[in-house]
Amino acid sequence: MNYSKHYNLLVDRAKNRINEVYTESHHIIPKCMGGSDDKCNLVELTPEEHYIAHQLLVKIYPTNKSLIKAANMMSVGRTTNKLYGWLRRKLSIAMSESQLGAKNTQYGTRWIRNDQLKISKKIKKEDITPLGWVDGRTINFNKKQKLKKQSKPEVYRQRKKRAEKIANELFEQFKESNYDSICAFAKANKTTQPRLCMLWKKYVTEFNQHRKQGKKFK
Repeated sequence: MNYSKHYNLLVDRAKNRINEVYTESHHIIPKCMGGSDDKCNLVELTPEEHYIAHQLLVKIYPTNKSLIKAANMMSVGRTTNKLYGWLRRKLSIAMSESQLGAKNTQYGTRWIRNDQLKISKKIKKEDITPLGWVDGRTINFNKKQKLKKQSKPEVYRQRKKRAEKIANELFEQFKESNYDSICAFAKANKTTQPRLCMLWKKYVTEFNQHRKQGKKFK
């Protein structure tokens, strides 16, 4: 059987018709084979046609694992092709009707939030937004604050503050220690003399004052 011919006929027939029933978008050239989301690569198929199209693609490209997986996913829970299409259409209608008008949980309301109180709540659409509140909803205020703290400038500032604290603490320890040289002190702290001096030069004022005065540490 010429599977490519049947696939092309199915696609061409769908391209040249006006749909008045439930359809599903199908990539003519599958995305796993380089197909795009462009309109020219999409066609609206009925659920039955969509299922057949994926079966044909597997027949045309039997070694393509992605196509095999896609066709298999469409077959999960399927008894017959007609039953599958009928259920898909029924589900689409049911979901649409469940969200119409007053049946929609959001009908006639809108979300507002207060970042200081860390509260989100619904009010009627026609109600005036209270002072201190803004439109929109935040589910996890703690996560929102955490994301703000993780901005790059803040991260760099915190790193610099930690490095400055460590540098000054090490310098004070060195002055109070009995080590004969910076090299010995650096080795005891599992670092090197150049790295330690570079750290002090960058963050320790007293160390730089000694260097300007021509004084040297051992």
